[in-house]
Amino acid sequence: MSSRAHAIHISAIVVDTHEDAPQRFLDENYNIGSIDPQDNDFISLDKARAGNLGAEFFSIFVDSRTNQGHFAKRTLQLIDSVYHQAARHPDRMMMAFSRRRH
Repeated sequence: MSSRAHAIHISAIVVDTHEDAPQRFLDENYNIGSIDPQDNDFISLDKARAGNLGAEFFSIFVDSRTNQGHFAKRTLQLIDSVYHQAARHPDRMMMAFSRRRH
């Protein structure tokens, strides 16, 4: 990366709008604070910081083939897994919310 491109990247607000990690949070007890250098497949807080990632949208996807009859339960479990990661690392991440004002 050129020095100009790097400067632009570092000065930007970087947002990732799709991360599938909640499946892994729930099914594998993955910790987003992991510092395992061999784990190249998923996000970690260290990789997010190194890449200047400022915001992440975690994907909540429920597979219809494997969750027949308990979609809502699985959905809520996935959402809870994201809350759990934020609670586990309050000094490094937080949930962001907005309210529409009329």
